[in-house]
Amino acid sequence: MIISPEERAHDLADMVAHWQLSEVAKKAKEENKTVKVNLHSFYHKYYTELLNIFKQDALFNEDLK
Repeated sequence: MIISPEERAHDLADMVAHWQLSEVAKKAKEENKTVKVNLHSFYHKYYTELLNIFKQDALFNEDLK
């Protein structure tokens, strides 16, 4: 089964956004601070960047082959 660039970008962006959120939470806990984070903004940033990369890669974009 071939995964589309959009699906792959979503999967990776979701993982990275959650990882970044856990790092922010860990640092806030260490510094005994309360933080507000917009998880969607993390996700959207990574999704857009990854999708652009995948669309330029022949491995993920059959139109480039």
